[in-house]
Amino acid sequence: SILLATILGVTSGYFGGKVDVLVQRLVDAAMAFPTLVILLSLMAVLGQGLLNVILVLGIVPSANRSRVIRSATLAAKENQYVEAARAVGASHLRIILCYILPNVMAPIIIVAVLSLALADVPTARRAADEQIAVSEPLAQRDPANAAWARRLMVAYRRGASVALFEEDEAAAVRLGGQAVAVAEKLAERDAANLDR
Repeated sequence: SILLATILGVTSGYFGGKVDVLVQRLVDAAMAFPTLVILLSLMAVLGQGLLNVILVLGIVPSANRSRVIRSATLAAKENQYVEAARAVGASHLRIILCYILPNVMAPIIIVAVLSLALADVPTARRAADEQIAVSEPLAQRDPANAAWARRLMVAYRRGASVALFEEDEAAAVRLGGQAVAVAEKLAERDAANLDR
């Protein structure tokens, strides 16, 4: 989700013009529909399967996140060093990778941390509970998911379901604090580089 949001946001913000208008209209269209409708529509097109669920859950939220990254890209591309790189003939890819992306990393990290913080853990718990009820038919229909369903059933029967999710929440909080610290260090480094 963050990778797709970064690609959309940086591409839209850097190139501007018709590319920006096209990408932003697609983002507007994605944001206009309720998330559940988009999720169900994509699942109807892609079909059942764990990989498809993961893909859909990664694609849908990236529209909102790409707006934040786009705004940071718009600010970064106006810096003098980007103009200097253009003047010496650097390619678009080089400018994006060497000059824009490093300066947009702090907002990307913050968006990633917020994505973890806003993860719907209660919904995941309900999904795990419902998966237990359908795990045997699921294992019979799709043998690739049989091992996953059995592991989930064993963890649930041992009462580990809630504990696992609570550990995940604590890990997300720790990761969030570390990511914010990294983002602050990146911002300080960028400020120090501009002062030189």
